[in-house]
Amino acid sequence: MYKISLLPEKYRLERLKAAQRLDLVIYFLFFTVICLILLALSTFVRLNRTLELESLDAEIGKLEAEIASLSEYAEKKDVVESVYRNIASLADGLPSMPRVIPQILETVPMSISIDNVSVGYNANSKTTTMEITGDAIDYSDVAGWIKALDELELTGEIYHSYSQGMPDNSSYNVSFELTVEVLDKSAVDDIVWDLGD
Repeated sequence: MYKISLLPEKYRLERLKAAQRLDLVIYFLFFTVICLILLALSTFVRLNRTLELESLDAEIGKLEAEIASLSEYAEKKDVVESVYRNIASLADGLPSMPRVIPQILETVPMSISIDNVSVGYNANSKTTTMEITGDAIDYSDVAGWIKALDELELTGEIYHSYSQGMPDNSSYNVSFELTVEVLDKSAVDDIVWDLGD
């Protein structure tokens, strides 16, 4: 079977060209739509990435601020640790007064009245002495207390500087002064600072 066209050849060629132009327009529109979709997707992805970068920049800013504040705390911690080491080196070899004084005062008999207690540290000999002055009813009370002090672990040599009688109008008959060598060296244990990590 044959197709026979009664139209001149020129019309057939124009129709063919029109069909080709229509195909080109359709291809162009199809390509343009695909390009627009790709452009929209790339814009969306770019905006998404920009938002992520902005949020990351904000987080980085926060982290930098935290690091700066932590470095400030680290410097302060170093200063505190330095002070702690200095205090610990100063306290090295000194007695723990919260431990020493109650133990000494527990040995004081009822017949003795303490007037004054002073503590001194001799840096040359690295010894701590406690001078105690007070009054007693009798010399034997002072001697008994010296014996009780001598039995304590934290006391060394005890020097009885003087004892003298008091006037008759006093309820105590003897005034005395003792110098007690303190052997305890645990003042460093009293310094407890939790500096963290």
